[in-house]
Amino acid sequence: MRLTTIGSGTAAPPPRRAQSGTLIEVADVRLLVDCGSAVVTRMAELGIRWQDITHVANTHFHADHTSDIATLIYGWRYGQMPQESDPVELIGPPGSKATIEIDCTV
Repeated sequence: MRLTTIGSGTAAPPPRRAQSGTLIEVADVRLLVDCGSAVVTRMAELGIRWQDITHVANTHFHADHTSDIATLIYGWRYGQMPQESDPVELIGPPGSKATIEIDCTV
């Protein structure tokens, strides 16, 4: 198992830190826990392939934990050729599906 802290920033965006984001890697699973602002960019800076994320879990709905989900989904759909064909599992607290309401097969 490998644990990588991608972002540990707070609700007030700090100039040199991404907001909340942690990557847990076990075998073929690449679980991103929280995806706050600048997490996807920080992953690219660290050489972590956002294309290989298999699961995204959000602990709660605050923006500093969720604001880069749109960036991640947009990247999967339009930022690579061919487009991502394997489904990515989105996991969250009660109400997640109603809050996001997207086709999670990206």
